Amino acid sequence: NQSQNQKNKKLHFVGLGSGGTNVAVHIYKQGVKAKLTGINGFYSSYIPLEMNFIEYQTRTYNPEKPYIDNIALTDEMKKIFDADDYFIILTGLGHSVGTGLISETLDLLRAKNKKYLAICSMPFPKEGRSINNRANEKMLQIEALSNVYFFRHQSIIENEGEMRISSLFARGNELVYEILKEKCPFL
Repeated sequence: NQSQNQKNKKLHFVGLGSGGTNVAVHIYKQGVKAKLTGINGFYSSYIPLEMNFIEYQTRTYNPEKPYIDNIALTDEMKKIFDADDYFIILTGLGHSVGTGLISETLDLLRAKNKKYLAICSMPFPKEGRSINNRANEKMLQIEALSNVYFFRHQSIIENEGEMRISSLFARGNELVYEILKEKCPFL
């Protein structure tokens, strides 16, 4: 019933950080008709011209605290969520931009009573203990929220075996798209 009610809503994919932006671009390349926004610390040439891109200026690197736990949304970022769209939030947890933006993004969507679905990708164990710890801490903060789902990249290795890291992330993009099709049958 919820999906029937959402069929006429405009889809808007918002990729937070490089992981989320990569997934949004992958979904766009599958032919899904939707608005696209990427928020990341740098622009990459693989981003299609149709994607609204907001560059988040990361602060000066501090080796004692290399990651930001929570990043405040700028006015430009907040404006994205003014539209009457069905927002699909995509992010990878553990690194900087996506992990830093996810909490405030979800808080804003809930405060504005926006329809949304968020899929957060968890890092591979080999990405390091500190990245995995940050991802797990953030997951604990947001897992009780409705419409938030988590994808474990490690499940690819467990189910399909070892492969090159680029292949693992590409496969992860495909599996997140499969999750979206299951959770949003109107895609």
